[in-house]
Amino acid sequence: MKRVVLIQPLILGYEDKPYIPHSLLYLAAAVRQHSDVRCDIVDYNVGDTVDACLGNEDLLFYGITSLTGSQLCSAEAIARKIRSRRPEVPLVWGGIHATLARRETISESYVDVVVKGEGEETVNDLIRAYLTGRDLGNIAGILYKTDGRVHESPDRPPLDMDTLAPPAYEAIELSRYNTDVLWMNTSRSCPHRCTFCCNSGYRQEWRGMSAERIMAQLRACLRMIDPGGVFFTDYNFFVDRDRIRRLAEYLIADRLDVRWMAHIVGSDASQLEPEYVRLLKRSGCVSLITGQDSSRRRMRAIGKPATHEQIQAAGRTFAQQGLSLTRNFILGLPGEEYEDVRSTVDDIADLRSNCDEAINIYVFCAWPGTPIIERLRRTPYQVPVNTGQWSRLIPGDADGQVFHPPRHRRLIRTVYYVLRSVYSMRVLPRLPEGGGGRIRPLRRYERVLLRLLSAAAAVRWRLRLFAFGIECELFHLLVKRRYQQFAAICRRR
Repeated sequence: MKRVVLIQPLILGYEDKPYIPHSLLYLAAAVRQHSDVRCDIVDYNVGDTVDACLGNEDLLFYGITSLTGSQLCSAEAIARKIRSRRPEVPLVWGGIHATLARRETISESYVDVVVKGEGEETVNDLIRAYLTGRDLGNIAGILYKTDGRVHESPDRPPLDMDTLAPPAYEAIELSRYNTDVLWMNTSRSCPHRCTFCCNSGYRQEWRGMSAERIMAQLRACLRMIDPGGVFFTDYNFFVDRDRIRRLAEYLIADRLDVRWMAHIVGSDASQLEPEYVRLLKRSGCVSLITGQDSSRRRMRAIGKPATHEQIQAAGRTFAQQGLSLTRNFILGLPGEEYEDVRSTVDDIADLRSNCDEAINIYVFCAWPGTPIIERLRRTPYQVPVNTGQWSRLIPGDADGQVFHPPRHRRLIRTVYYVLRSVYSMRVLPRLPEGGGGRIRPLRRYERVLLRLLSAAAAVRWRLRLFAFGIECELFHLLVKRRYQQFAAICRRR
């Protein structure tokens, strides 16, 4: 039997147990239509490696998913290893990074094909082509090489989400993963074009599953997993509010008793009537997440469809109905100034004192192909131009933001560490140790530094003091050391 091997590279994260690689499970489900082809998933985050299938003579191709940042470090190392040991087997790259940086990705010597956008139909076209020896030129949605030349086919029409098969959970060992939360995607793309978002780099029309199809998939997933809750990972869950109303009504009627959360744009959240919010709560919704992202001055500049006032109004409506509106904030966006950081801090303090809403704090990390990055290419700032350079842009690391002066980068680091410490979010990435996906336990000196950072953060937050973050700079040296250790692990595996 012929085989396709799909690879999830190692990711530097903050969790003690990895999440299920849902994007690969959707691909594995699509491959089921080929009774003569077996689809294997290799996930480096649970200790897998490709060594076991490097010598297999029946391989059609290796598929590697890619995400801008630390995962690229592992993906590149894996691809180089495969290329040196099995140079005759095609290497197919997909995922967000390969889609957005497709020209840069296909130019690498260890890449033969790049899949643009959705891969569920493309993977089957590739299987048919490699089984029969047909030319790849008739396959939509790819870039490929022939005799050293790069060819790009037209984009594939958007997928009808109601044709998407449930993820193939049988392709992995669920016991190796964090199943406390079921991650489920019911739509693709977003109608808005925030300049920093990956959706603005690869434009596709929004389309979603019907409420009936969501329920069918949800029941199928819940038969495989018994989670504590469901997280709908759509970029914008509420584009079609009638769809979500029907879903809420189905959840109530079926008495599934699931707690769920999802993303919503602030302008949409402000338009939800109290009756609608009560319906969401009755259906099991515990929180909706919106991007407040930056200061009031900067929100319009980055293309946010919502205003600060709309988000605040939505928060009040939600609170009155007993529902949480979690806010996402991004520090370090290009064009940000000191006053913007202080404004963001004031907004967070206001949330904490008035309604204690949950927040998430991030440091801006560039996505290739987005408008905000294309503008930076016209400045002296050196935007990455290959996979190796993109792999060194690590989420949470302000050092990669050379479009800000050093003093502002230090301010971003201090505010980032203080806020994450105050809000009990992890600040030290977890490193894998040995096989089986085990996570290296914290060393004694690391626990001491974390306690020191937490104590200093509490004082800084109370005094709103973010200058001279000496302890944050020392802690950042430890974090950077983690990145270096992670890169070494990627090279060894």
